[in-house]
Amino acid sequence: MFKRPYTCVMIRNGATEVVDVDAPDGYSNALCTVKGVYPDSDVLALIPGQFSSNAYAYTKAAAKPASGNRIDPFELPHEPANRREE
Repeated sequence: MFKRPYTCVMIRNGATEVVDVDAPDGYSNALCTVKGVYPDSDVLALIPGQFSSNAYAYTKAAAKPASGNRIDPFELPHEPANRREE
């Protein structure tokens, strides 16, 4: 099994981080490898290539309560729409 470089976007200790990692190709294999190296992280994206030195990471500000009965759809938990099973 070959490995390839990825740029990993993750949330770790409440902060968004962008790091370069080497992981096997494939949705599940790559994620399992990264979670093994960074077990306390929530992986948001694995992008083929090494771009962390040119990336900016922003940490989301704490959500403020919405007025009335408004719902912000971006605050709702969801599964990625483009998830591929191998």
